[in-house]
Amino acid sequence: MLAQKADESHFPIRSLSESKLFLMNPIFRSDPCPNQNLLHNKFFYFITVIVIVLRLSSHGICLEIGTLTPSIVLRDSDTIVSQGKIFSLGFFSPNGTTRRYMGIWFYVSKVSVVWVANRDRPLNDSSGTITISTDGNIVLLNGNNETVWSTNATTSPRNTSSQLTDNGNLILLDGSNNVTLWESHKHPTSSFLPTLRLSHNTNTGEKVRLNSWRTSQDPNYGNYFVGLQVSIGIPQLFSWNQDRPFWRSGPWNGRVFTGVMRMYSVYVDGFSMVNEGGTYYFTRSFRQNLLVKDDLSPDGILTEELWNNQMGYWDRSYKGPDVACDVYNNCGPFAFCNQYNSPICQCLRGYEPMNEQEWDGGNWTAGCKRKTPLQCERSNNATDKSKEDVFSKLRMVKVPDLIQWSPGLENECRSICLRNCSCIAYSYDTDIGCMYWSETLIDIQQYKDDAGLELYIRVPYSERDKQKDKKVILIVLVIISLVVISICLFFSWRWMSKRKKKIVIEQQETGEKNSLYSNPIVLRNPEDNVNIEELPLYSIETLVNATNNFHVANKLGEGGFGPVYKGELANRKEIARYEKMLVYEYMQNRSLDVFLFDQSKMVLDWRKRFNIIEDFGMARIFGGDQDQAKTKRVVGTYGYMAPEYALSGRFSEKSDVFSFGVIVLEIISGRRNTSFYNEELSLTLSGYAWKLWNENKSEKLIDRRISNPNFNAEITRCMHIALLCVQESPVNRPTISIVLSMLSAEIVDLPLPKEPLFTDRWNHAPSGSSSSQTGSANKISITILDGR
Repeated sequence: MLAQKADESHFPIRSLSESKLFLMNPIFRSDPCPNQNLLHNKFFYFITVIVIVLRLSSHGICLEIGTLTPSIVLRDSDTIVSQGKIFSLGFFSPNGTTRRYMGIWFYVSKVSVVWVANRDRPLNDSSGTITISTDGNIVLLNGNNETVWSTNATTSPRNTSSQLTDNGNLILLDGSNNVTLWESHKHPTSSFLPTLRLSHNTNTGEKVRLNSWRTSQDPNYGNYFVGLQVSIGIPQLFSWNQDRPFWRSGPWNGRVFTGVMRMYSVYVDGFSMVNEGGTYYFTRSFRQNLLVKDDLSPDGILTEELWNNQMGYWDRSYKGPDVACDVYNNCGPFAFCNQYNSPICQCLRGYEPMNEQEWDGGNWTAGCKRKTPLQCERSNNATDKSKEDVFSKLRMVKVPDLIQWSPGLENECRSICLRNCSCIAYSYDTDIGCMYWSETLIDIQQYKDDAGLELYIRVPYSERDKQKDKKVILIVLVIISLVVISICLFFSWRWMSKRKKKIVIEQQETGEKNSLYSNPIVLRNPEDNVNIEELPLYSIETLVNATNNFHVANKLGEGGFGPVYKGELANRKEIARYEKMLVYEYMQNRSLDVFLFDQSKMVLDWRKRFNIIEDFGMARIFGGDQDQAKTKRVVGTYGYMAPEYALSGRFSEKSDVFSFGVIVLEIISGRRNTSFYNEELSLTLSGYAWKLWNENKSEKLIDRRISNPNFNAEITRCMHIALLCVQESPVNRPTISIVLSMLSAEIVDLPLPKEPLFTDRWNHAPSGSSSSQTGSANKISITILDGR
């Protein structure tokens, strides 16, 4: 071991480089014949010293045991590495500077510094050293042997050593009893590392918090902090600008912070909160195969990134505050913020702007005020004193700050609040209980997706009447709209009927057959024997002949779908723009669906299928750094499109995840997604797969051609991942980077999937109805084929 000091009185070891050389040289190792080759060994020793010293002067030494002892001196170019090669410790300079700091960084990326020792006392040259001093502390010395930084954990000499662990914790150990005397996790800088514990002692007020760098080039103490804030037993994660709140997570419910979107304790690797005698600790578990970096930037932004080992960079999975609504109390009291509204700030129901002129000008800091007094605020001789207040519900919100709490069931919260005149709002969470607010409501944020909690705001009874009036107006508008739409549909149907009749007459007169109306295109089970002639299909030879081999003289123009050519078929009929024609590339070995769904073709074994799944997983249409998009024109193949895209045109990365999940189920089962129509009471493959998984019969889905006891566990896990991808709500689906981590088993524990949208509940029709009826007058279902 390097901690040993063999022959140190004659050959003092003063640095890590020298200690490495000491162990390498045969002179200092036990030798059964030490005198026989002494001259040869001495000559070899001096030659080795010259070569190694010259090389070490420029490259330094990397000690990969992660331990620092009193016999080792770590110089500027030296580093020590944790046992699993997760973290390194040594000297670094921030980008663009020459100042030297003692720090810890990820082994795979030196620029990813997670802890700094001498953040307020940098070294101006490379003469610094790190060692364990005579009093047993880890010390950083400058070129004059002056102490720049010390752990200050002990004042008397002890048999101590220092170790860098795989969770990035630098610890000082008492060798006599193996007790930890000091650890860097209790003195964090700007990074939240696995097993590091942010804490709040509610008895003394003492906190362990992150503190940002001053700038991206200066690790000195910055203006922003992140830590826990616990009030009446409800913890929240806060960030502060100096002593002013800057961002808030919402209350912890035992699993997640309810005000943080897309936070899933399973996906983000085990966040947890514990209370030990009034001290609350927030931490996360450590997994060696999943490198996660949570960092507080100099401008107060908290980011989470996952290391992409294949690409060699960090993938961002979270950023906050990310929008104006994330900033603490951006809209003032008694108002809520929604980034999708215009303006983003709105008064709560029953309230109006405190200052109309400022509010209209975009200055919302003054907030809102109540328009009409509550029941308790009205005078005793008022005619409406006996009329009870009501509650207005605001959905999907980060509930206000300054929470009060009491135990109770959901149906008890309302009555408890009504009985208390100071109660102005309440909310309920299964794992928290009843939450109440009095005096003021601040920092309310409303989300667009399925996130947050429901907030019930206390308003005067008169607000109920206003709401009824709004409902009546809405109902009238809906009825009028339906009447107008029905009239338009009727006249459209009449116009189409006349046009179709006219075309039929022209066909009879000319003897020609118009392919557009000759055969209606109907929805049918893909496993039925489909007459391919029902679709107008053309071979590539036909298109080549019609366009003179796509000659430039026949080119009419070029648009979003590609070039447009004029052509002439064999029957002298000219063709171009009226139809969108989808031309498929010819593949000599056929496409993947042939080998999956055609039982007579060559069988793809599970290894090949799993490789195909990983290729699909790394492909995405929608950028990972985008939020979502919306289109008025939905194109694609139904059954593979996510429900939010197919029904409302909303498209995001989670839409790709949905399609990926469907494809994985097809690869596993060897059957098409739409082949499950009315089979096993399931409309789609995903519904059938969920039904089998829920009944612990997952093996029934596996393609019998690849079913193998050696692979069935892995196949079932892929089926589990696919079911997570096809969940109805985009919020519940994992990101594509999380999916890849699941496939590679970097994430071992998988959450339970929720029921997909298209399952057997679609078949629960009332008696007398038929699921095969389409509602069309002529009992023909027509679909429009629209190329992407």
